[in-house]
Amino acid sequence: MIIGDKSSAAISNLYVRSVQPTESKSRAVDSASDAAQAPDEVGISTEALARQKAADAATSSDDVRWDKVGQLRQQIANGTYKVSASDVASRLIADA
Repeated sequence: MIIGDKSSAAISNLYVRSVQPTESKSRAVDSASDAAQAPDEVGISTEALARQKAADAATSSDDVRWDKVGQLRQQIANGTYKVSASDVASRLIADA
């Protein structure tokens, strides 16, 4: 699992760049007829819009404990994050 600190705009930009054809990035407009062609368009799926909305809600939420998130990120980066299997099992049973 990767926990990133990316804003919704950055996520949108990554998505848009990933769906743009590489041909349109490297092609230069040589003549007036090329300039008269319709511009390239990119459509964003409803799933991508839902993900962006969820990311916006998560980053603007007041109930996120950013200090705890920072500690967990650090532990994951250091390789010291450990999960107790018995704690997970207990909580799964309690939530069922």
